[in-house]
Amino acid sequence: MPRPATLFFPAPASDAAQRLARAAAFRAATGTAFASDAAALGFLSGVFLPRSGRWAYAATPKAASSSLKRLLFELEFGLPLPGDVTDPEDPNGDAPATRVLSSRLICPLWELDDPAAALSGALRITAVRDPELRAISGFKHICRSHVLKHVPYYTDRLHISALTGLNWAKESYRPSGFEKFLEFIAACYADNRADLVDPHWQRQVDSIMPQVFRPDLIAHVEDLNPFLHQIADRLGAPLPQDFVMPHSNASPDQTGRELITPRAAELIRQIYAADYAAFGYSTEIGPFPEPPTGQP
Repeated sequence: MPRPATLFFPAPASDAAQRLARAAAFRAATGTAFASDAAALGFLSGVFLPRSGRWAYAATPKAASSSLKRLLFELEFGLPLPGDVTDPEDPNGDAPATRVLSSRLICPLWELDDPAAALSGALRITAVRDPELRAISGFKHICRSHVLKHVPYYTDRLHISALTGLNWAKESYRPSGFEKFLEFIAACYADNRADLVDPHWQRQVDSIMPQVFRPDLIAHVEDLNPFLHQIADRLGAPLPQDFVMPHSNASPDQTGRELITPRAAELIRQIYAADYAAFGYSTEIGPFPEPPTGQP
């Protein structure tokens, strides 16, 4: 049995000022990558690692992040992530994968005194997804929060409605709503207000910061199997022959491409141009289905 000190992080003792000071030092060490200390802090909040420091995972929401957290937990601790917890308020619908990040078994980089040193000694892992399908998934995610009347994303729904006039009662899961959702994101980026864009639909390069994180392994959600074996081999914990990737928090509709209109395709290519360039996805979107009669 391992010693507790080798398995569990100390109880979080840092306050907001300490975290911001660490972010400022990290920003200084990375040159001009971050526009502000707050931006550096945002990056540190989205990168997670275990006490062993063997790996660091830059989580990309809507790119198999819940499933990959489960996989990394199993490779690190030798057992599946226990699922005996539910949380009706969990916005992602996967309470175990959310709660493990505050379990002191895995923690964000901002809790470490020297985040840069921790990153340099870890196997750096991340995952990306086709920007078109990820944008669709992000829209369905916020539509689901409207249907369930969740407090999380309520402010985002208000912001989108105020700027674009999106009527969630009439336009959730509809092509017209998807266009307005994308118009909101595009307008925020154009006005240098990326702070208004939730990580679930922001550019993947903004979550991962490849020039800072310098990933050793980049998984593509569309072809995960080769990645699973690579990460397991690199960590010295080969996958069992019959291992199946845990697929949690999946959308009932596998694509949602019926939401795509020519205008939506144009906006996706515009907003996520950096993701297309960085991760090698095709910018061809279409053909576009005819909307059912009577739908906006």
